[in-house]
Amino acid sequence: DPTTAPKSGAETGGGWARRVGGGGGTTATLGDEELEELARARTTAAVTDWLTARLAPATATIAPPPDEPEPVTQPKAEPVAAAEPVAVAGVAPKRLRLMPVPLVPVPLGAPDVGGSAPPDLTGRRFALLGGDGDGVAAAVATRLGERGAETVVLAADHQLAEDDGRVDGVLLLDPLAASGAPVLPEAFTPLQSALRRAPHWLLAIRRTDPLDARTAGLRGVFRTVAREYPDTITRLVEFPADAVDSADAAGSVPVAGPTDVAGSADAAGSIDVVSPTNAAGPVTVAGPSDVVGPTGVAESLDAAGPVPVAGPADSVASIAVAGPADVPGFADVAVSTAAAVSGDTPKPTTVAVSIDAIADGLLDELLAPDRTLPVVLRTVEGRRHSLDLVETPLGTLAGSGAGPAGDGAAEATALGLDRDAVVVLVGGARGITARFAATLASAARCRIELLGRTPEPVGPEDPAIAGARDETALRAALAARGGLGPAEIQREAARILARREVTATVEELNALGARVRYRSVDFRDAEAVLQAVKQIHADHGRLDGVVYGAGVIEDRLITEKSAESFQRVYGTKVEGARTLLDALAELPEPPAFAVLFGSIAAVLGNRGQVDYAAANDALETLGARWRDRTGRRALTVHWGPWAPAGVHGGMVTPELGREYARRGISLIDPEEGTLALLRELAWGEGSTGSVVYTASGW
Repeated sequence: DPTTAPKSGAETGGGWARRVGGGGGTTATLGDEELEELARARTTAAVTDWLTARLAPATATIAPPPDEPEPVTQPKAEPVAAAEPVAVAGVAPKRLRLMPVPLVPVPLGAPDVGGSAPPDLTGRRFALLGGDGDGVAAAVATRLGERGAETVVLAADHQLAEDDGRVDGVLLLDPLAASGAPVLPEAFTPLQSALRRAPHWLLAIRRTDPLDARTAGLRGVFRTVAREYPDTITRLVEFPADAVDSADAAGSVPVAGPTDVAGSADAAGSIDVVSPTNAAGPVTVAGPSDVVGPTGVAESLDAAGPVPVAGPADSVASIAVAGPADVPGFADVAVSTAAAVSGDTPKPTTVAVSIDAIADGLLDELLAPDRTLPVVLRTVEGRRHSLDLVETPLGTLAGSGAGPAGDGAAEATALGLDRDAVVVLVGGARGITARFAATLASAARCRIELLGRTPEPVGPEDPAIAGARDETALRAALAARGGLGPAEIQREAARILARREVTATVEELNALGARVRYRSVDFRDAEAVLQAVKQIHADHGRLDGVVYGAGVIEDRLITEKSAESFQRVYGTKVEGARTLLDALAELPEPPAFAVLFGSIAAVLGNRGQVDYAAANDALETLGARWRDRTGRRALTVHWGPWAPAGVHGGMVTPELGREYARRGISLIDPEEGTLALLRELAWGEGSTGSVVYTASGW
């Protein structure tokens, strides 16, 4: 379906199309948009259909897409490398952080761009979803009414339809509430219904609280909505609110106040916002909307095509912000406080913000002339700032290389990882996590426990298929054996290739000197995960670190995605991570670090991956809560695209890699990427909650 987000199933399609003759004997030449369409095809049949339609005479009739497209679950790893693969070069990734950057103030009532009078909303109709119980909806409705707008207050889970009449704007107010069920994944259906009404505005409000599990993932959602619906003003407005009471409670609510960084004691202070100009300089970051296909390996990570990072030049401001500095949303900022007690976990203090101020701020953002900011943070004083990616190198020690031999041994030693250390890697037998497992095995020769959903290989393969070493040959062998339909052949081929990759990973790690064990665990089963974690700890008497790299993708544009598909993608990653972290917290001594593999899609948004972007964004909140609970280090790493290499070729095959190169998109070198993570763990600040590593855009 050419309307879905760029995907990786037809990595070879671009090369085929460039070699296939078009009508009249001319050679077909594909532009970037056509290459992206072709890259969305996941199977040989899909590629064939696309090429047939592309090269057919102009009078050919192309069948429309089905009304209810079936979600397709992308296998998390590509086939075992075929003979003589063509290498695709990668480069060392850059390290970036999301930084708060001041925005130009837009006072309530300011004229619109090019206008001479305050914006008039007469005749506009707004639907307010939720917020009625705490007075926010009433306050917002009053302000909209003062501008001439008509409003209707509906339940948070209301699904807008034709019967609701024309809707110019939709405001999601429920996420501001301090209590209640998690907003995601249930809010997806009301959000989808709202977008189908083609509103001019779509805004939501939430609290800037790194520990707020209720609204986890919303940033990823709104970043993706902004990419899929460029004509809709889309914005998640974050207020420094810790709770919202009724408007009758003295007209104010308690909110999170400024706190310290790196565990300093609770105290109000001024925060110097780090802008791109006083960090490592302005950067250009890869934007997922320009991709040819996802990047992943074990995880799909879409990123490509340079997107300039916004942010005023020379803008360094001292502002009061609400919420801990080094948590999702506030990073690498300097705080001036009355006390600094190293090692404490940052916790919000309390100041007063009125419901009226929240309503004023929301209307302020509704009328703001800067239309392309999917996330805006507001302070107690009403100052505004966005979150921009800024290059932030680790420093001299990390930049000097991974020890004298460049093999990560120095970093492993700094982390206390020796031959007796135990590291658990979830999804670690395949893809990106398997690559990091190999780096650990080489650097520390520690004990490695691999957990994954792939069943443990049992016995030798059927001789009839054992000689089929890539997907094409394997599908042919399965078809020749008979008894399976096309869809069953595809699924069986994926299972066989997954088992082969698990076997190859275990053999590789053993050869590197590590002691390795693989076990199949369903991370949807909390009790099974708890028992696996407890058994590992009982077997070794320790657990030093954990890396979580599990997840699935079922990519569809928001308008096409089913609620069940959103739940599967979001739940697999988020609930799996939560289950693992909860199990780790029950150990007599939790591991020193927990690394959660995220995606640059969470940071920039990505067409067709609203669920995946939301899930990876939510990892930051889960990590922050685990750090707050255990006092141990939790780090979410949002990866850009990786270059394919060997058995763990992932979703970026050599063919797709060459298309990336043609478009000037760099890929992460596998060795450099894994060593970058090891350096981050060894030399990075323990208070850092999230980081982005990508080679794209330079």
